[in-house]
Amino acid sequence: MSPMKPSQAADGAIRYGRSPYAAWRGEPLTPLGRSMLQLVAAAWRAGHLLSLDQLWFELVEQGHALEDVRETHAEFFARRLLLLDRSCLVPGVGALIELGDAEAEADLGTLAKLVSEIRRSYRPDLRELPLATLATALARPLDEVRRFAALVPTFQEERGIVLSVDVLAWGSFSGFLAQVLRMEPAPEPAAASAEFSPMDVQLGFLPSKVQWTNLGPYEHATLELAPFTVLVGGNGVGKTSALQVLALCSRLGDHGLSLFEGWSRRRDALPPFAPPGMVRDGCKEFSLQVTGEVLRRSTRWKTAQWGVTVENSERAAVLHESVGELGERPEAELEVGVGDWLAPGGQRAPLLLRPNQLALARAEDPMLHPAAISIRQSLERWSIGTALAIGVDRAGQYVLLKPRDDPDRRVSREFNEALGAVLGGYKLIAYPRHGGMLAGGMLADPRGRKMPVAHAPSGVQRVIEIFTELLRLTPPSLLAIDELETHLHADVIGRLIDVLRSFTDRTRIVVTTHSASVLRAARVDEVRVIRSGARASVIERADRDPLLRELVQTCSMDELLGLGAFAGPP
Repeated sequence: MSPMKPSQAADGAIRYGRSPYAAWRGEPLTPLGRSMLQLVAAAWRAGHLLSLDQLWFELVEQGHALEDVRETHAEFFARRLLLLDRSCLVPGVGALIELGDAEAEADLGTLAKLVSEIRRSYRPDLRELPLATLATALARPLDEVRRFAALVPTFQEERGIVLSVDVLAWGSFSGFLAQVLRMEPAPEPAAASAEFSPMDVQLGFLPSKVQWTNLGPYEHATLELAPFTVLVGGNGVGKTSALQVLALCSRLGDHGLSLFEGWSRRRDALPPFAPPGMVRDGCKEFSLQVTGEVLRRSTRWKTAQWGVTVENSERAAVLHESVGELGERPEAELEVGVGDWLAPGGQRAPLLLRPNQLALARAEDPMLHPAAISIRQSLERWSIGTALAIGVDRAGQYVLLKPRDDPDRRVSREFNEALGAVLGGYKLIAYPRHGGMLAGGMLADPRGRKMPVAHAPSGVQRVIEIFTELLRLTPPSLLAIDELETHLHADVIGRLIDVLRSFTDRTRIVVTTHSASVLRAARVDEVRVIRSGARASVIERADRDPLLRELVQTCSMDELLGLGAFAGPP
C-alpha cells in the first residue's frame, strides 16, 4: 500500500480529498465483513464489548453461513482489524478506517486528538501517562478515554499509556497510522481457530419481573424489578420468603425440572428443595414465572419469558415448563409437561424425569433457542442470600456469595475504585489463590496496615464480599441481599448504594431492609412494599400507591418508615 501525501487538519484528522483515510484502505469489504465490523464497532461505542461467541451468533442469526463467518473472522484477525480486550472484541484502527462511515471517521478524529496529547506529553523521564491525566487534558470522560486508549499499541490496563521511544515517531497522526497499520500481525488467538461450540455461547438476559403463586405467605405475587430494588415491610410479611423464591428460580435454572426427581407423591409432602413452609398449606399447585430482556442484537433487546407449574393432586403430579419470546412465535417445541398418573388397573405409574427432555435443558443451539439458553445462563448466575444464612451450602436453602473459582486472580483497579468509594482508604492488595476472599485475601487499611480480610471489621468484610461477587469475570445477572444494612454504618450505606447502582447495567440488585438509612438513599420508584393482608401477603410498588405517592411529597422515605407507612394493611 502506498499512501497518498496527506495534509494535517487543525483537529488532527488527515485529509485526502473526499475521505480523510481513503488511502489507508485495502480491498472493499464484503457484506459479511462490513456486518462483522459494524457489530463490533457498535458494541464498542455502546460500552459493552462483544465476545467472539456473541459476534458469531449475531452474524449467523443475520443469515450468514457459520463457515463463512469463521473464515472472515480469521482473515480480519490476520489483518489486525479486530483486537482482543479481556476476551472481548474491539475494533482496531484498521477496522475504523475500513468502515469509512461518518461514525468511524468521528472516532478516528477523537483518536487523533488522543495521540496528539500523548505525543505532546512525552518526556524522557516520564515512563507512563495515566488515563486520568489524559481525560483531564482532553476534557473527556474517563471511560471514553479508556475506550480509545485501547486502540493505542502501548496501552496497558494497569498503567495507562506506556511512553516508549516509539511515541517520538508520532509527529503526526499519519505517523501513528503508519506505525500501527504496518505492525507485524499478532498471532491469531486460539479462540479464533478453535472449534465452535454452541454451548459455549454466552448470551445476555436481565430479569425485569418475577411472578409466583402459593409460595411462602403469597397467593399471587408479582415482583417488578427495577435496576436497584428495595423490599421493605414489617416483620414476618415475607421479605426473606421473596428471596427464597428467587433462590428457587436459580436452582431450577441449574437443574431444570430434574430438581423434582424423587419427589414424594403424597398429598401432604413437600418437595425436597423447599425450606419448611415454602409451599402454602393446603395448596395443590404452585408456579413460577420469570420475564426479562434477552440480548438478540448488539444494541437491541427482546422480551422473553420462562415459567414452571407444579401440580400435586390425588390423581397426578404434573410438572410443566415453557420458554418463549413474547410477541414472537413461542418456542413451542420447548414446552414440556411430565408427571405420573393412574395406570390401568389403578396402579400409579412412577414419576420419571429425564433432564434432556425438559425445556431449559433441551435447548442446545443458540441459533434456534436463544431465549431458553439466555434465561438458563442467567438463572445459573443468580446470587441469592440472607444475612442469617451466609455460608449455608446451596443444596440447603440459599446462600450469599458462595465462593467460586475465578480464573482472574488479579486485584483489579475497578475493585479498589469501588472499595475506596465506599470505605475510603481500604485497599485490597492480594487475592486468595484458593477458596473465597475471606480464606486468603489481604487488605490494607486507611493507615496502611496490612491484614487478612478475615481479620477486617465485619462491615468491611461484607462490602468486600459484595464487590467480589459483582466483579467476577462473569458477574451475576441478579444479586439479592437480605438486610443490606447488617454490620454497616449509616454513612457507609448511602455510598454503597450509589456504587451498587453503577453495576445495574449488567446486574439486577435486590435488597431487603428495615433501615431508615437504606430508604434515605432509595428512590420511590425503587421501593417495593410488602404487606400482610387478610389472606396472604402482597407486593406493591411504592410509586403506584396513591397514598404513599402523596406522602412522599411531604416526607422522605425514611420518615415514612418511622411513621409506620410500610407496615399497615394494603
